[in-house]
Amino acid sequence: MQEVGSMGSITGLSPTGLTWSAYGYPAAPPYPGNQMYVATGSYVSGTSQITMNNNDMTQGSSGGNWLTNYSGQNCVNGVQSHRNSSQPTYAVSPYLNTNDFQTLLQCAATGQCN
Repeated sequence: MQEVGSMGSITGLSPTGLTWSAYGYPAAPPYPGNQMYVATGSYVSGTSQITMNNNDMTQGSSGGNWLTNYSGQNCVNGVQSHRNSSQPTYAVSPYLNTNDFQTLLQCAATGQCN
């Protein structure tokens, strides 16, 4: 696990069997866009893009953390990306593998992105 700010992150976990709490500020109806919401769901499918159920947050929530509990600590393990149009209560996150996540952190820290 690596510390990112005050929240740890974990990459490379198999998503099978995981549960996440996704956080965001959804702004499209039925949400007002002026407060944080949380949706807690579990793994449905995917390897490069992972899908969780019970997450109906709308536009505006993108980029919010998906937290999972690992060894007794809540860790960032995904980010709110988009909803599945055929299943409106399913949301998608890119799978955070170690190499891609480290590249993203370096890009954000240095501004040198390829």
